[in-house]
Amino acid sequence: MLTKAKPREEFDYNIERQGQAHYELLQEIHSVEAQPGQSSTPLWTTTATDVKTDDLAQPKTIEGLQRDNANQAISCSAIAPELKEAQKRIAEQQEEKLTIEGVRSDNAVQVTSYSAMASKFEGAQKKIAEQQEEISTIEGLRRDTANQTISHAAIVSELKEAQRRLVEQQDENLTNLTKLSESHKISARQAEEIREFQTKIGELKSFNRAQTREQSQERPSNCMRGRWRETQ
Repeated sequence: MLTKAKPREEFDYNIERQGQAHYELLQEIHSVEAQPGQSSTPLWTTTATDVKTDDLAQPKTIEGLQRDNANQAISCSAIAPELKEAQKRIAEQQEEKLTIEGVRSDNAVQVTSYSAMASKFEGAQKKIAEQQEEISTIEGLRRDTANQTISHAAIVSELKEAQRRLVEQQDENLTNLTKLSESHKISARQAEEIREFQTKIGELKSFNRAQTREQSQERPSNCMRGRWRETQ
């Protein structure tokens, strides 16, 4: 039935208008149907002065009233099927209207449910995004920690290598200091030997000078001795 229902905009105004019109029609029909069985005063369209004496005869008046009542009864009998059909249509329209309103209510509930589900879905997506961001942060920290560990290991390795080179350099420096100390000792001995040689050289020079002086003094005396011998 819902698939055959008309669009909502076709009932928002027409149903209320038609319902009101049928309701007024039913009220009029009920008022007309109630007249044949009741003693009601007829509505006259003329005054008493306009009516002649002959027209006020009792049988004619009663006959006219009976004729009018019969006509009204016939009219009501003719209208009754249309009234039932109109009531049926009104009932169907009201049922359709109630169905449409139920569908609207269901749609409203569904929309509310969809809104709640959408809100929950958005909240879940937000939580998932936050968790993904947290996971990314943790992964980044892990990578940083791994990089720091690798960097720390490299630094430790370089530090150990530097310490090894430092120890080697210290050993080399100690060896060089030992060699330098030995060189100083050797230089000191050589200097002492040089001083001794210089002293000896000085003594030899002094001895040579003394001999030279002695020799130079002995030469004139020898010359004089030779000349004295020649004269004898």
